[in-house]
Amino acid sequence: GMLAWVESRNLPTENYALSDLLNIKGKRIKFEYDFGDSWEHDVWMKGVSDYTDEHQPGLYLVKAEGACPPEDCGGVWGYANLLELKNKNRKTREEKDRLEWYGIDKYYDEHDPNEEELTSSLEDLWNEATE
Repeated sequence: GMLAWVESRNLPTENYALSDLLNIKGKRIKFEYDFGDSWEHDVWMKGVSDYTDEHQPGLYLVKAEGACPPEDCGGVWGYANLLELKNKNRKTREEKDRLEWYGIDKYYDEHDPNEEELTSSLEDLWNEATE
């Protein structure tokens, strides 16, 4: 499952809303997106403000760096290994198959966050949460 690390405690995320954990300016949590890969995210509340007419309630991408690593690729080390394989000049059939399995082709750019795709995912999440 997923865990949020708050004030030295591990909390299973299915028991909490984000607003329970990030409820005042400056509050900070570590969020572990697990499923075996253990991706850690540092999340903090920068501030709270009322919505203006131009900004309706929703999820918005503020800043993104780098591409999203593929699901179940083996965490930080597995992803680093895939990028190493991608940049290798001569690949075995097995290595080519592995890259293909994870959707990493010669056009894959680990520095490109693909903001269009991220924005679309956030819109889907918002729509799902508010249905």
